[in-house]
Amino acid sequence: RLLTLGHCIHILGLLPQAEKLRSELLKLSQSEGMLWVDLAAPADRVSFALLDPIETCGVEVESRALELQSLSPQFHQNMTDTHYKGLIKNARELHFQYLKAAPEINNEYDYFDITAGPFSLSQRFPLTVLSDIPENFDPVIYLKLNPDIVNMGQDPVWHWQHYGLKEKRLYRLNLPVGFNPKTYLTLNPDVAASGMDASLHYVLHGQKEMRAYV
Repeated sequence: RLLTLGHCIHILGLLPQAEKLRSELLKLSQSEGMLWVDLAAPADRVSFALLDPIETCGVEVESRALELQSLSPQFHQNMTDTHYKGLIKNARELHFQYLKAAPEINNEYDYFDITAGPFSLSQRFPLTVLSDIPENFDPVIYLKLNPDIVNMGQDPVWHWQHYGLKEKRLYRLNLPVGFNPKTYLTLNPDVAASGMDASLHYVLHGQKEMRAYV
């Protein structure tokens, strides 16, 4: 088992002189039964989150036996919004957050429990089955419909595959037949005054509030 936290292997592995590192990555990728859990936060500007270190370092593998789990520690769920907003402004503090004490709020990521707790890495981080991306999935619309994902600094496609489907997140503007944005704003002047996109408002609020659209 291998656990890495907020590392920079991707940059080191691309250096022309890093032949020994790439050689070791190749051996690691061919290790039967090896589990590598790579935890890196998208908001951490010192690491490279949710990337495959072996692929990004240009290591060519014919037969790969390694099981890789590239995961986010979800720091935003470990603490209050105020604490997190302050943390992401300090690159050094955020980078060393992986090694800090137990979280303020209950969450799966707890450094001490992961490294000294009763569960093995494979028990704590079972292999994730990624959700398929729908054909009509629009990353831009997904972020607009789920602004909290923007605040997390997470890639929309990655978030959908890991959490979006399970959390039943909206990913497209499912508008009724005959919906006209101009008519909707005319019938709902408060929405027009807010400056919010008519289609977005209807999907997020108008439909629940039974707003008129024709």
